[in-house]
Amino acid sequence: MLDYLLVRLSTNMHMARTNGMLARVEEGIIMKSDIGNKEVGRRLQNFREVRGLTRAVVALRLGMNEKDLEDVEAGKKQLSPENIEVLRETFSVDPAWLLGGQTP
Repeated sequence: MLDYLLVRLSTNMHMARTNGMLARVEEGIIMKSDIGNKEVGRRLQNFREVRGLTRAVVALRLGMNEKDLEDVEAGKKQLSPENIEVLRETFSVDPAWLLGGQTP
């Protein structure tokens, strides 16, 4: 049985944590992220740098310390569904792009 936590991200897209992995949920179908943790981290770091945001500012908004954010950007840790929701609401990060590889 899959243990999952859904967080509403938009009208038809949700995030789920299934067996410790993040997955996209679109129209009731759970789909694994199309890209790995390293690519998600690279995209987040690129987004942060292009916007001129420091790691300290983003980490504060996400409720984590800078070292944890550094680990996320290096692909060593995953973002939680709650973190992805904060990125969407606060910084307008498109979750489909961040997790699915689609260009925003």
